[in-house]
Amino acid sequence: MIFVILLICALSLNVYAYSSDVSASVSPDGSGIYFYSRNYSNASPANIRVINHYAEYSWMGVILATSNYGDTQHRYNSLSSHYNYNNARYGVYSSSVHGVTEYMPPITYRDTPSTSSSYEKPESLAVSSFSDSGSVENFLDELGQTISTAFGTDLKVYRKIDTMNTYSIGNDDDLELLDIRKQIPLQYGDSVPSVYLNAGNTQGIALKQDLNGVYYLYSFEYNLGNDSDSSWVITSTKTVQGEYKAISPTVTEYFAENPNPPTYSYMVDGDSIRWLLKTLITK
Repeated sequence: MIFVILLICALSLNVYAYSSDVSASVSPDGSGIYFYSRNYSNASPANIRVINHYAEYSWMGVILATSNYGDTQHRYNSLSSHYNYNNARYGVYSSSVHGVTEYMPPITYRDTPSTSSSYEKPESLAVSSFSDSGSVENFLDELGQTISTAFGTDLKVYRKIDTMNTYSIGNDDDLELLDIRKQIPLQYGDSVPSVYLNAGNTQGIALKQDLNGVYYLYSFEYNLGNDSDSSWVITSTKTVQGEYKAISPTVTEYFAENPNPPTYSYMVDGDSIRWLLKTLITK
């Protein structure tokens, strides 16, 4: 009996010795910007039931690229995405990543780390138009108000979740709201979603616009069922034609001149797989 207990404890310690970690960075690369994100586990692929990697790369509150992929075949313990963005305009660039790693029996558990990083490219070496991400946050707040008004929705019954920091502030850490982010079909040129929750943390809305000025309202609620790995589920989607808004004319001009999103490819290296977003040559 004692031997059985010791064996179970040993297995528990062995399994729970596994951990996963995420990293995200944005850095200058000549005249461009280099984005990087990674989800990594110290377990061997054979001991991982599923590993997922979700990342977003944005500029001035607008999505430049996303990656969302995973492995359920016990082949990899490291998933990453890389994006070289040439001839980068000035402004605030952000990279965020959310990882999910679930381990194999006998004792299973789930890691869901997330992190984000930002970098500001000044308009000139001497002058910076955006001293921090506050201007971007203010723009997204105003855009959210515009979109909610178009749908006749009163935002006073909700509180906004910090969109620029991967929904990880204060008492919101344990709400796993990145489940909502992953379910919103973000495209190149979409605004970074604004997410709002009710006082009871049981339901909310997410708002975004696309490059054509179409506004989207996603309603979601806490998932009480056991039919999904997600803590939240989107229950409805509404759209309405609005007027496209950007934080500055520079952003509007950029997407008018560069309407096509980057393409991507995969690279496998041992237990790692990389999602390579091909360098976008901008005008």
